[in-house]
Amino acid sequence: MKHLLHLLALFSMLSLTSCSTVDVPQDKPIITVIPKDAVISSSGKMYRTGLKIPLGFKPKNIIKADLGEDLPATFDWRTKVQLSPIENQGGCGSCWAFSTAATFQDVKRIFGETEDLSEQYLLSCANPSEWSCNGGFFAHDAHKSPRGGVLASEYPYTGTDSACKSGLNYRWKLTSWAYLPGGEQPSVNEIKAAIYKYGPVSVGVAADSEFSNYTGGIFRGSGSTQLNHAVNIVGWGSDHWIMRNSWGQWGEGGYMRIKFGANGIGAWANFIVYNKEPDPPGPGPDPDPNPNPDPEPCSPQPYADTGYGDSIKVRVGAQVFLGTKARPGTYYYWTAEPDFDNGGKPVEAKIKYRPRVTKRLTVHAVTQCGEATDSVTVHAMQGYRSQAVPELD
Repeated sequence: MKHLLHLLALFSMLSLTSCSTVDVPQDKPIITVIPKDAVISSSGKMYRTGLKIPLGFKPKNIIKADLGEDLPATFDWRTKVQLSPIENQGGCGSCWAFSTAATFQDVKRIFGETEDLSEQYLLSCANPSEWSCNGGFFAHDAHKSPRGGVLASEYPYTGTDSACKSGLNYRWKLTSWAYLPGGEQPSVNEIKAAIYKYGPVSVGVAADSEFSNYTGGIFRGSGSTQLNHAVNIVGWGSDHWIMRNSWGQWGEGGYMRIKFGANGIGAWANFIVYNKEPDPPGPGPDPDPNPNPDPEPCSPQPYADTGYGDSIKVRVGAQVFLGTKARPGTYYYWTAEPDFDNGGKPVEAKIKYRPRVTKRLTVHAVTQCGEATDSVTVHAMQGYRSQAVPELD
C-alpha cells in the first residue's frame, strides 16, 4: 500500500492543460488523472501524443510515390530550405494537428511561402465531433477546398477544445493528398520517394517512455508497437529517418534520428500535393459549385540548364559561371561527380565555380510538378588559354 501511495504522489500534480514537458513533483500527494495518451520519461516529464487511428481503418486514397529511379543515399530537406520552426503541442493530445500543419507549411516553404499555419484551426474545426485534445487523425481534408490553410497568427494555438471560429480566411489550399501503399508500414523506398518528390510527410510512430528519453544520436527502438503519435519525416540517413516532433526543443533541437522501422516509424505515411499559388487575403470563398472540376495542368514545369552543352574547357583555377536565371516556383541545387572540393552543394540557379580537376556538374531544378536536370563536364586544363567566360543571364 505504501508503494501505491508513493506512486500516486509521484504523478500527483500533472494537469491535462499543462505544457507537454512537466516536472513531476515528489512532495505533494494531490492525486489527479494521467491522460491515456501521456508518455512519462524516466526524469518524470510528461509528453502528450494523441494519434487516434479509426477502428478498422482502410485508406481509399492510395498513390504509389516510387520514382522508378535511384534515390540519394542521404537526403535532408533542412539543408535545402529553411523549414518551419519546431513547435510544442503542450498538454493537449493534438500531435495529429501539428503533423498535418507541418506537412503543409513545410511544403509551402519549399516554394518560398513562409507563413505558418494554424494548428488550433485543425483542433477546433477539422472534425470537432470526433477529434480533440484527446486525439485525432491526419486532417489534410481541412486544408482542401472549400476550406484551406488558416494563418497561425489569425487563429493562435491555445491547446484547448474550443468551438470553431466563424469567418475564417482560407488563404491556401492543397491540391490533393494520399497515403502510400503498404498501410500500417509502407516500404522505406516508398517513403523516401514521397519525401524526395513531394516534401516532408506525415507518419505515425509508437512513442513510449524510452522514446521520450531521447536526447541525441540514432534511436534504435524500444520494441514498442503501439502506434500513438503523429510526427513528420523530413529526410533520411544511411539507416535512419530524420523525424520532426511537436514536443518543443526535445531531442536534437526538436528532431530525432530514428532507425528505419524502429517503433513502427512510417506507419500510415501520407503526403500532400500543392500546385496552386496562395489565395489573396480576403474572406473565405463559398464552396465550389463544381466539386469535381477537370484537373488543371501542373505548373510550373521544372527546367534545368547549366548554360553550356555537354562539356567545356577551363584553365585550372579560372572562374566560370554555370547555370541560368532562376525561374519562379523552382528550387535549385547542384551536385558534382566526384563531390565538390569543399563538400558543399550550392543551392542557387547560378553558381561561380573554379575547377581544380575535371568534374561532371549537374543542376537540379525541382518544382511541385517534378524534377529536371542538366549536366556539363568541366575540363580543368593546365595552361589552357581561352577568353574569359561571361556571366550568363
